[in-house]
Amino acid sequence: MDLGKGMRATALFAFAMLWGVKQLVAKERWIQEKTAMWPWLLATVMTILSVPVSWTTVKAHAPKADSEAAKLLAGARNSRSLWKRFCGFSADIEVNLDGKVSRGKVQIDYNGKARYQDLNKEAEAWARPVLASIVDHCLDTLSHDTTCAFAEDDKHHPLGRAILALNDELHSRYRIRDNQIRQVERQTKDRRFTISVLEYRKNAEGKYLPVSYVADYWDLKTGNLVKGEDSHQTWTRIWCLLIGAQRRSSSVHLAI
Repeated sequence: MDLGKGMRATALFAFAMLWGVKQLVAKERWIQEKTAMWPWLLATVMTILSVPVSWTTVKAHAPKADSEAAKLLAGARNSRSLWKRFCGFSADIEVNLDGKVSRGKVQIDYNGKARYQDLNKEAEAWARPVLASIVDHCLDTLSHDTTCAFAEDDKHHPLGRAILALNDELHSRYRIRDNQIRQVERQTKDRRFTISVLEYRKNAEGKYLPVSYVADYWDLKTGNLVKGEDSHQTWTRIWCLLIGAQRRSSSVHLAI
């Protein structure tokens, strides 16, 4: 329904209804004494009656859940290389920040929680979110029953079909091509960020591992790009696990 036509129809209906009521009770003394309330009464009823029209319009434009979109996202998630029956591991860790090297040890338990030893504070502060992201993606704690909708009708976008995860607190939006998640867009309280995967490689089991990707961050209030980051990830197999052996990253912070 067109919002403008709906509002006009609502206003005419409200006026006609109130005019009829006024005629029916015109002989009553109280309506004559409170004539000054008539404009307020009309405005109140028109506002109440306009709500269903507006809500109908909003619902008509809301994305609808689509089982094919959910199937496409679930298939791409299942194609990734994941840690099965994970029991944890410990490893040496080396962090090089602009030529400053710090060495230590890290232990990851079966829940994916990390404990660090001997790294300096700056190196540990950098390593924690990086390694946490790798572990979270490899453990795959996300639900595979996500309710989804197609975000747009374009089926030939270079990065793949756009899929919107409904009822998602981070407003996650994916682009999927060739059974691979090529891009993820999410939103926090003050930022919107996009991760675009430039390269995947297959492991011995035929599952995909991300190798090269770019992350961009925008300020929600200004809409300005505030940070850009590119990463290259290598993997090594230890027993049945493929573990990130080396990650090279560079970032640019923009003051706009």
